[in-house]
Amino acid sequence: MRQQADRCEFGAVRDENIRDQLIDKCRSALLRKALLEKKGVTLITALDIARAKETAERQASAIATSQGQSVNAVRKKMHTPTPSHKSDGHCYRCGRHGHQAKDSCTESDMP
Repeated sequence: MRQQADRCEFGAVRDENIRDQLIDKCRSALLRKALLEKKGVTLITALDIARAKETAERQASAIATSQGQSVNAVRKKMHTPTPSHKSDGHCYRCGRHGHQAKDSCTESDMP
């Protein structure tokens, strides 16, 4: 557009005229509305807004198309005692064989 504007002899208002053409000829009604709602929009800010909206549209479209794809579930790993917590059938609380403290150790088993 800038190359075309150079042929038109706009002079000092060249960027303003390009901005106006950008807003007027914009295909996206949402973008046009966003540009018109802003006060004092320059060509540079209009281009920044247009790029941001374009990127957001592209990302939203990518998300919408990926929603149909399957995702692997994340499961919590079961806790397995480490060797330091394991005993070979000895209870670390009462010292008896055949159980662990978390299973069946009672106060009566304590020495």
